[in-house]
Amino acid sequence: FEKWGQDDFYGMAGFFNGLKHTSLGPGRELVYHGGYQPTRIPLVNQLVLPRPPGGRGIENFGESDPRVRLAEWVTRPENPYFARLVANRIWKQFLGRGLVEPEDDFRSTNPPTNPALLDHLAEQLVADRFDLRKLMRHILSSRVYQLSSIPNQTNANDEQSYSHHLVKRLPAAVLLDAISEVTGTPESFTGMPRGTRAIQLWDNRLPSYFLDTFGRSERQSPCECGSSTEPTMAQTLHLMNAPEIDAKITAAGSRVDGLIARKATPRQIVDELCLSALGRPPNDREVRAAEKLFAGSPPRQAAEDFLWALLNSYDFLFVH
Repeated sequence: FEKWGQDDFYGMAGFFNGLKHTSLGPGRELVYHGGYQPTRIPLVNQLVLPRPPGGRGIENFGESDPRVRLAEWVTRPENPYFARLVANRIWKQFLGRGLVEPEDDFRSTNPPTNPALLDHLAEQLVADRFDLRKLMRHILSSRVYQLSSIPNQTNANDEQSYSHHLVKRLPAAVLLDAISEVTGTPESFTGMPRGTRAIQLWDNRLPSYFLDTFGRSERQSPCECGSSTEPTMAQTLHLMNAPEIDAKITAAGSRVDGLIARKATPRQIVDELCLSALGRPPNDREVRAAEKLFAGSPPRQAAEDFLWALLNSYDFLFVH
């Protein structure tokens, strides 16, 4: 059992008691605090003052929003929870597995796999005044992040010590944005301006077959555990056959359309498509496949088919 009781739960909820919201039109909502309201524990009818976990109750807010006091406590350097939790989530985002798993389960009976590393990341985050970019740079420049995903005989079964990079598919929103960027054709979402990125969507109810198929989060949890990056047959079929993917590749003004319009050579087309999709020049195998493709098809069709193949490739779909 954890040390937290009902008074901790309702004390934390007290900071949000009195929140109100009103619609400002499609896709916009105003959330504001309508004034402090007392919080009581049901059944026992006990009054609980707003207080952070393990902290003391706050009696007087004046006219200020109670959430301001909570935010001050959350970002206080001596807070033993927030920096560790954030560092763990950023670590998992890049490495595929958190130092604490699941990432929202910071029980005393669920210790981190590397306590010293988690302490270091949390201390670094506090020292940098919660600058997430600096924390990300710190992680991305580390040797452990830059390890190959190809295991050797000694670490093939390791999934928690970071002896090799853990392969994972791009998250749904990131993958859709990547396809839009590579094809040069922005995605359209109902009620949102053209060019809105999938990662900018705050409402998971906006219809998108792609995002649903590729496992977007239903946002029923404060962590990313509601989303899925597990590959499925439906995802494979969608990438290989969907009219929506074909429309992005063949649209007027797309990347391929621009290459054909400026009369780029087959090698120039292949180079640009590989750089945009894979972040590297084509390898020998890809060059040979492209040469055969361009030799047997008109330039536009060959370029479109080559790009479609890249969008279905392991190197494009997976972080490795």
